[in-house]
Amino acid sequence: MAAPAFAQTPLSAGDFLPADPAQAKIGQLLFYDKVLSGNRNISCGTCHHNDHAGTDGLSLGIGEGGMGVGPKRTIGQGKDLIRKRIQRNAPALWNIGHRDVKVLFHDGRLSVSDLYGNGFNSPAENWLPRGLDNILAAQALFSMTAQFETAGNLGENDITHATQIRIDRAWPLIAERVAAIPEYVDMFAQAFSDVSSPRDITIVHIGNALGAFIISEWTSIDTIYDQNLRNGTPLPPQAAAGKELFFGDAGCSACHSGPLFSDRAFRALGLPAFGPGRTRRFDPIPRDVGRMGKSDRLEDAYRLKTPALRNVAVTAPYGHNGAYPTLERMIKHHLDPLAERNAWQRRILLPLILSYSPTPERWPDRVASLILTSPREVRQRLTKLSLFSKPSPTLPRMIDHWDGRRQYHQDFPLTDIKQTTANTPFKPGFDPRWRDAPDYILGCTKDIWEDRGIHTLNHYYSDTIHVRSPASMVIGNSGVIPATMATLSEFPNRQLYCEDVIWCDAPNDALLSSHRLLCTATHEGAGMYGNPTGRNLSYRIIANCHAQANQIDDEWLVRDQSAIVEQMGQDIVDWTRDLISREGGPDACVRPFTPAIDSQGPYTGNGNDNPWGAQYAEHLTALMQADFGTVTRNMDRAVEGHYWRHSDGHGTPFVDKTWMGLRAAFPSAQFDVMQVIGMDNDLIGPRASVFFSLSGRHDGWGTFGHPTGADVFIMGFAQAEFGPRGIRREYALIDETAIWKQILLATGAV
Repeated sequence: MAAPAFAQTPLSAGDFLPADPAQAKIGQLLFYDKVLSGNRNISCGTCHHNDHAGTDGLSLGIGEGGMGVGPKRTIGQGKDLIRKRIQRNAPALWNIGHRDVKVLFHDGRLSVSDLYGNGFNSPAENWLPRGLDNILAAQALFSMTAQFETAGNLGENDITHATQIRIDRAWPLIAERVAAIPEYVDMFAQAFSDVSSPRDITIVHIGNALGAFIISEWTSIDTIYDQNLRNGTPLPPQAAAGKELFFGDAGCSACHSGPLFSDRAFRALGLPAFGPGRTRRFDPIPRDVGRMGKSDRLEDAYRLKTPALRNVAVTAPYGHNGAYPTLERMIKHHLDPLAERNAWQRRILLPLILSYSPTPERWPDRVASLILTSPREVRQRLTKLSLFSKPSPTLPRMIDHWDGRRQYHQDFPLTDIKQTTANTPFKPGFDPRWRDAPDYILGCTKDIWEDRGIHTLNHYYSDTIHVRSPASMVIGNSGVIPATMATLSEFPNRQLYCEDVIWCDAPNDALLSSHRLLCTATHEGAGMYGNPTGRNLSYRIIANCHAQANQIDDEWLVRDQSAIVEQMGQDIVDWTRDLISREGGPDACVRPFTPAIDSQGPYTGNGNDNPWGAQYAEHLTALMQADFGTVTRNMDRAVEGHYWRHSDGHGTPFVDKTWMGLRAAFPSAQFDVMQVIGMDNDLIGPRASVFFSLSGRHDGWGTFGHPTGADVFIMGFAQAEFGPRGIRREYALIDETAIWKQILLATGAV
């Protein structure tokens, strides 16, 4: 059989991205410099070492906290004992600077794309900085923020702490470390035209330098195979025979095609599953679903990127989790995955990891076997085999395997998480399309607003829903749907970005959620905010929803109206006074919400008893009892605050000033906690939401000017995220226009 022409082109220097030598020199030093790691105890080169062909020789790498390099690297000791092995095998770096390489990582979670306006579709989304030269420069940034790779554990250093706030917060701190080294500053100034002082060095420069080094260091274009293609240099007899099989009867080139021997597609090989894996936070069992973890498409379950094969003989072990120590074993797996998988044992791994783990507290037996010993996971992986697009007619064993695999599909139907939810909703009575409570809240929001499915309110909201906001009380969809259409008419490009969903179970298979939205919109139509101004807006909403049997039947909501009004260029008091007039005057206008006009809805509870929620409620209660020392006692000194009127700032003085202004205006008002939800998620961290009220007289000087004595009811929401030094981020909303409306109506100043 003639070899395909596209696979027979020798590599040349022109096939690769350019690499500036001066930048590559910096990248070489940084690649082996531990300054880029959180605890300064590991470098890129620890897991991608030259002595081990750009990898580490381990099945699953040993990251931050380990000791040594390569197959003899151990899992550390004492307080530095690692908490988890790296989830997947460290990929070799050969020729990833080739111009055809547009996707990186086993699951393809980094790709060249302008989806977020920075050149890449990545886990950092729009937080990835602009200016990165290529995908290698982008890739280099992500291990720096990975806890078990190089960042370190919570509470150990400022890098991992910043990463927990947001992925991009750590990168400037790393750049500051590098910029503090004079020798690096001199080299950056010579290699980059926009660097003349330490403060000019950014993570983009660091990433570009690392990318340049990886391109120059691991470009391989002079192998005996390239010489064979270029000038006819004979291959060794065994290699020549293997080439004929590879491009011929064995069918290897169906997937391992092109100059790098990879079609860069994603396939499921049914490799033995072990180790921590990249388990999604909402999965009911530990497992690595491969490409589906990025794409969220069921057909991508367990698929991983076809690996490139250049220099593959020196990059053992093989597979996304290093399951096989030799190429022979890996090839045999391709021929008969079921038999090889059944014969596989953990003792064949490189190295024999049990020999590095003499005590029962160590990693292999208690953690490595989690995925391996799940019968359901094993069954699902085997049913997703996609080794061949069609069987090879010249290999009977492959034909037998193909037929057998088809039968296996019939015996063990795939029951992935999404298909499982098709039969078993996350809660009884809910639509199986929702995988959990946040998915339900986000999905409903998207269907109604972004997808303009206003009619779906008849499905998502109960006919007798109770919706309370500081501005009014609405019962039933008949009032909600017209208000939704009016909003979209005035702001047709309105987008709702859900920042968080804090939730808990409620009685009778229901749930209570508190979700926070960041809204953007352009004032393009006439409405309650007046004639169109063309102004761009950004504001938040926090809402608590009670949902049961797939419908929301109780809702409490605060929209940052004062932020909208101010961004329109209007005075809040004047706008509120005008609103009263437009609604028919003091006697006919819509009355703001107070307990007097409330109507009891289906939910009568007050949240859950999670300790994080209780701690936050206690903090707010102390604050409202004039114990403002709680701010410094219970909040991170660098706390990030986001409050009403789109007021954003950092530090405990800013938080103190904001809450002091509110409480000072209503010093005798009664503070009540209505609902509290607390939750602790490993990925995001502990959070809490408190729905509160202040009711009493406007009898103090504060945010609302001179005291008027007006009776006022204030509905408010506050959400907090906790870190190692206390509350590290707080969001709180009240509706100042509703408060001013009560003051104006009470005083007659309309």
